[in-house]
Amino acid sequence: MSKKIININLGYQWDGDGLKANAYKAFVQICDSVINQITRSKKINNKNFLITRRRLRGSSGGLMFERIYKMILNSNILIFDTTKRNPNVMLELGMAMAIQKEKNPELNIFLIAEDNADRNSISDLSGYFISKYNVSKSGKITFKDNHSLRSSMVSAISSMIINNELVKIKGAFIDLENI
Repeated sequence: MSKKIININLGYQWDGDGLKANAYKAFVQICDSVINQITRSKKINNKNFLITRRRLRGSSGGLMFERIYKMILNSNILIFDTTKRNPNVMLELGMAMAIQKEKNPELNIFLIAEDNADRNSISDLSGYFISKYNVSKSGKITFKDNHSLRSSMVSAISSMIINNELVKIKGAFIDLENI
């Protein structure tokens, strides 16, 4: 029997720091925390699933927009870092919101931002909760939302697993960034 694949993707401003960027570190940390909680959960007997985590990105040899659109379309969970209010990230977020409304109401969209980011809310996102995080001088990420983001993600993934009535076999996690 095939595994249920659960895709978690991140939209953030790609800059010179790349995979060392605070947004990417926060994404990895929250995903690892969620995956650990799910795989250790006694409530989820079903382990026939695979959770992937990736950043939204284009690829060489194709239109970047088309590649990112397909990644959003095939996502189960999307996390967008709004710290820098990058126009490309906002475009991707808008595409995700449209896909959620028109094609995939089961798509889960979450927003994160560094706590020191501009305090003014983005007017059209005022109904969305933004999970704030701090970055220590040593680079440690701490979310300030009392585990709200993690709990919401665990709940969403648990529903996806349970609702698919999957058979009991060992769960797995794959980090597609390092393949």
